[in-house]
Amino acid sequence: MRRRQRQGAGAPEAAGKDGTKAPADASIEYKTFFRNCLILAVVIVGPYFAFLAWRWLRLQSGLERRVVTMDDPRQVLIVGTQSSGTVATSQALNELGIEICHECTDALNHYARDGTLGWAQAIRFLPRVDWADEKQLKKFAEMCRSPRFNLIHSTQFEPSFNCSYRVSWDRCWQTACLEVFKRQLGCAHSPEGCSRPPAFRKTLLQVRHPVHTIASLIVKYCTDAKEGTLPHPDKLAVLDGFLPRIDWRSMEGGCIQVFTHYWCEYNENVLEAVGPENFYRVEDTQPCEIATMAGFFSADNQFFPRANLGHLQLQCGKRNAAAQAEHQGGMTAHREHGTVNRGNTGKLKLLWQRDFVDNKLMPRELVKRVEHLAKIFGYTL
Repeated sequence: MRRRQRQGAGAPEAAGKDGTKAPADASIEYKTFFRNCLILAVVIVGPYFAFLAWRWLRLQSGLERRVVTMDDPRQVLIVGTQSSGTVATSQALNELGIEICHECTDALNHYARDGTLGWAQAIRFLPRVDWADEKQLKKFAEMCRSPRFNLIHSTQFEPSFNCSYRVSWDRCWQTACLEVFKRQLGCAHSPEGCSRPPAFRKTLLQVRHPVHTIASLIVKYCTDAKEGTLPHPDKLAVLDGFLPRIDWRSMEGGCIQVFTHYWCEYNENVLEAVGPENFYRVEDTQPCEIATMAGFFSADNQFFPRANLGHLQLQCGKRNAAAQAEHQGGMTAHREHGTVNRGNTGKLKLLWQRDFVDNKLMPRELVKRVEHLAKIFGYTL
């Protein structure tokens, strides 16, 4: 009997009504399900919650450094046109221990407690839009009709407490776009100033050689530099929205004329607002020099922690010693930043005489504006 039972134990599983084999143990399915859930939690959910905990500890707990909200002032705002090297500058300043966020101001979720660096924040210095002008208002509204990813977004200025971050674009984000940009655009020219925080103690303008900047912008937003070729529709929509009094789409000189005009408008308005003593050339200004201009070494700096200041002084001391040693040894420190744009390496080279001065489609008045600004900034064209 026992032998028969042992033989029966190894008998094949009974078949169901549909002809399929019934599982030997129904708990196997549950074990597999829970195992997969555990793997999912460990691989995806676990790291995400670890990231949230780390961000809370660093930015929101107040254990490491004072919590900085949108209402708290920051030390510096640095602005510069697109393709002027703002990404590399933000990385260099962060390496020194300065928390500069590229194109964001939310210090509760990003490392922006010391300031912001980018091109978009300069819209506060651009001319105010005539909201009574239906043509200008229409251009402004068109900019916010659809998302302009990799160009502009309302969260670069203010975090949203109403719109879902799980949705890339919807009616809520469209409304936020209109409201935020309407508050920010040209607010520095209003009698009450920019009412929405954050406030910045110091504002600097970063500039790059105009010919190099314009060439990089053409490579980034245009199919070619031929006459009549205009930038990508999203870029045109942003230019129309922020500078609606200018007819960008009728420029016969194409992308060269568009971005030459953009370079002039941007830098003229910011320079007038911040003053000629508050700009620097990215090609020959070291990160420690930028930190000095921004006021991080000032005795009355109440925003920068002493521990971070000690790290900054140590790092800059090492860099200054290395630069001095190179100078004494007859070596010249090579600075690639601002002289080489990786997005335009070997793609397009513009020449001032050929592509600007001798260009019959380039307005003479625009050429003179570039020459005037280049002289102020100390560039040879």
